[in-house]
Parts: sequence; C-alpha cells; structure tokens
Amino acid sequence: MVATFFHLPRELRDEVYSYLVSGIAPFRFSSDDNITLLAKCLLEAPTSTYSSWLLLNKAIHREGIEYLQQIGTVELVIKKKAW
Repeated sequence: MVATFFHLPRELRDEVYSYLVSGIAPFRFSSDDNITLLAKCLLEAPTSTYSSWLLLNKAIHREGIEYLQQIGTVELVIKKKAW
C-alpha cells in the first residue's frame, strides 16, 4: 500500500502546513476609503506560496483553511474620519 500525505497524523500535516504558511503576508478581504478587513498569520517572512498549495485539492484546502484559522487573526481597520 502506498502511503499518502493523509496517512500522516494530523499533527505532522499541521507541521507541513506551518512551513507552507511561514510568512503569508496580510491578505486584504475587503477595503474601501474608510474600512479595511485583513487576515494575518502570526508567522514572519512573506512568501508567495499561499494560494497555490491551497488549490491542490479539496481536502488540503479544507485542512489548510482550518490550520490558518487556528494560527491567524482578522483585523478590522477603520479610519478616524469614518466615525
């Protein structure tokens, strides 16, 4: 039987994900003149691998999003003039 990525325990797969996201720059979900919504990971050194590995297949996408939700933050920035 051939071992696949999903035969690894979840903890090891999460370790692989940590290398893949080891520096995702903030991702802008929405923005206008007054309000910006950003998603940020807690790790350093931006890379450009974010979208490519999440698009490999549905299972990796689902687990990858779960992992990002565990380690990430969402930031809402409202400019003072919007008040």
